[in-house]
Amino acid sequence: MQKHSDLYRQIQKLKLYLFIELIDENSKEYLFNCLWDTYEDIRQYSLDIIIKLNVASNYDDLRIRTLFDRILKLLSSTQPPETPSGSSLVQYVVQINNKNLQQIINYDNQQSYDQIYLLINHITKRLDNEVEQAKINLFQAAKNGPMYGCLSGINALLTIIHDNKYENEQEINRWKIIFDHLINLYLEIASLTSLIVSSSSPEGMMRMELTKIGIKDNNENSNGQITSQMLLVCCWRTSKEISLLFSRLGQIRIKYILNENQY
Repeated sequence: MQKHSDLYRQIQKLKLYLFIELIDENSKEYLFNCLWDTYEDIRQYSLDIIIKLNVASNYDDLRIRTLFDRILKLLSSTQPPETPSGSSLVQYVVQINNKNLQQIINYDNQQSYDQIYLLINHITKRLDNEVEQAKINLFQAAKNGPMYGCLSGINALLTIIHDNKYENEQEINRWKIIFDHLINLYLEIASLTSLIVSSSSPEGMMRMELTKIGIKDNNENSNGQITSQMLLVCCWRTSKEISLLFSRLGQIRIKYILNENQY
């Protein structure tokens, strides 16, 4: 019986070896392009193959930089299929173990950082900018920086954190600082979107209602590009992502919370 098991494992290894041999440069390029597919299953299967067979080890820094720039655009998109695409791809970037990631995203090279931390920190800065825009004009935020994409990207990265990986005090302190910032940011975003989400009007608030509660459109919506329904979708999706993120943060061990008694 043991011999049969050993033989089976050898056959499986041989199959894997032969499969790797079949992946030429054209196949690698095809796999990479599949990461942009609108179907989530195709993106995920391509991602699994790239990671398991270490196909990405042959991708140069320019390819990864191009991919990361594309991810940021997807995470700020208002097109429904593009947010999950960006979230899947950001997981891909962190799992390829690119040693030059700090240089690629123009981060401090004086110290060594965990790749998940680097990406969450980078996306959080982008989210900060979108929140500032939302404070000024929620209509324009719904059009140019809807927040839920960045939140989704952060959540995707949090789902692959292994909390027992970080034992170094310096690393833990970094996480404490960024998690504290994220928690306060989530509460701020929830406050910004709550007036829309809690509205009794399911089709979206009318412009005069928005004016009454202090949400300005500054006549930027006069061309009809941004409707109250679009604003409603933006706020609902943002609220959903915040709920998921708070749930995920609740699953992460308390050692990463700066002041657990504060929340």
